[in-house]
Amino acid sequence: MHTYPRTLHVVLVLLLVLAPASASAQGVVSTSRVRLSQARDVLKTRQFDRAVVLLEEGLRMAESEQNRELQASFQFQLGLALQQRSVEQKSVGDVARAITHYERYLTLQPESGSALNNLAKLYVDTGRGEEAVALYRRAIGLEDEYQAFYALNLANLLRAQGRPRDAARYYQWALDKRPDLTEARDGLNAVYAEADVPALISHLWKEIEERREVGATLAALHTLTRMYTTGTPDRATAGQKLELLTCVVVGLARARYGPTLFLSETEKAADQVEIARLLRGLVDDTDIGPGVREVIAAHEKPPALEDSPRTWWADKGNRNDDPAEGWWPREGYRILLRSLGDWFQHLDYPKEAEAYYLYALRLSRTADREIDLDALVSLSELYVEQGDMDQVSDLLETYSSSLFQGKGRAYKKSDWRKMYAFHRTLGIMYATLGIWTSDQPLTSAIFQLENALEKRDTYNDRIARRNDLPLIPIEPRLVTMLAQGYEAQGRADQANTLRLEYAGRLAEEQDVASARRLLQTVDASTLDRRQSRRYEELSNLLNGNQ
Repeated sequence: MHTYPRTLHVVLVLLLVLAPASASAQGVVSTSRVRLSQARDVLKTRQFDRAVVLLEEGLRMAESEQNRELQASFQFQLGLALQQRSVEQKSVGDVARAITHYERYLTLQPESGSALNNLAKLYVDTGRGEEAVALYRRAIGLEDEYQAFYALNLANLLRAQGRPRDAARYYQWALDKRPDLTEARDGLNAVYAEADVPALISHLWKEIEERREVGATLAALHTLTRMYTTGTPDRATAGQKLELLTCVVVGLARARYGPTLFLSETEKAADQVEIARLLRGLVDDTDIGPGVREVIAAHEKPPALEDSPRTWWADKGNRNDDPAEGWWPREGYRILLRSLGDWFQHLDYPKEAEAYYLYALRLSRTADREIDLDALVSLSELYVEQGDMDQVSDLLETYSSSLFQGKGRAYKKSDWRKMYAFHRTLGIMYATLGIWTSDQPLTSAIFQLENALEKRDTYNDRIARRNDLPLIPIEPRLVTMLAQGYEAQGRADQANTLRLEYAGRLAEEQDVASARRLLQTVDASTLDRRQSRRYEELSNLLNGNQ
């Protein structure tokens, strides 16, 4: 990865503006400026010999005029021209001369990140690596707009010097400044893969959560391929391979490629072709080969609708405990299955979607007594779209016991996030069936949805915000379902208050589109005076009138 040409181009842009000449020297200096402008134009056309001649002439003129600003400009441009000519013509003498001109320039303009950066590159080329490191650090400390590129170049140098951990720090620093700097992201992935696989895994989970799942998937696959082809070094354990493969399946789920990832070789993006190629290359890996083959098979055709899926992924991880980061492997594979179900449902292939959702729902280890809540909800919604409410009733009857047992375990462990998840699932299913109230409150949509919203707030306040964890977002449909439940019970005032409250919360969280949609469900004619004022405030806010 060679970034210097880009940096040299940046340097040209930085030094186009010169200090104004004094009035007494205006006539002579204008000639020097013309010479400088001519030299730059010639340099842009890569006529290095001609540019050097013009710049040397101009430097002599500036020195005779004792114009330090112009002297500095000519010194820099000579360093640049000689540096570029040395690359084109392989001239060792030009390297030494370029170093001299940059060093002279820095005596006149010591706070030039551009010159420090370019001189550091020449120091590297002449074996003065530690001096180059010091120059890059000086450049970074100047805090100009190209800090990230200086940090990237320093990270590349440290990596070449066999200092991967130091390199990782500067790659990350560059990314913090410029999240779009692909070279820094690739470099960070590479040094972690070479020297610290656990750190790589942590980094990949962050990348996936920040919606850079394609790059994370490729990085994980390249690392797995290296482990496989090199015989797996001691530090690259089977457990690390499994974690990396879990990053792959979750990354694929988030990317939503669908079955076309393996079924078609035409009209696919380069990253899809590469992902498919790398996965196929891992099918014989001793540690993860069976799991890889199942990933490929899941893309090639929908699973069979059997009662108890036999799968390599079934005993990988324990859903009753949260992993330190990311997802347990089995849950990651379920996420992939659900994404494939979503893909087919979006294209209106309900039978194929049903097969994936059912497979994810049934994919569990008996000892865990677990249930895939998201698959259960997706399957229920699929049946609702088909108008098959009997299937929804059957699902609720089949899994009701598991749902309540799981919720009970979550309460015993004070696991607020899982409490929310179970209340949410039960609330959606009861609401779907129109069971708003019941002789036993636990088996009613209103009770479950109220608790879901309450547990969301509790988790966010007690756990997420105190530990800098992702918040559970507001799900507008839960609010809408609960409001509909209130209305079904003749509690329109409570329904209005609920909608207004959450429209305001969504607005505070900058989810303007959801806030507007929720506010549109409010019947303004049914509001009391206080509610009407709040409705008007929100309407003005969301429509840009404030």
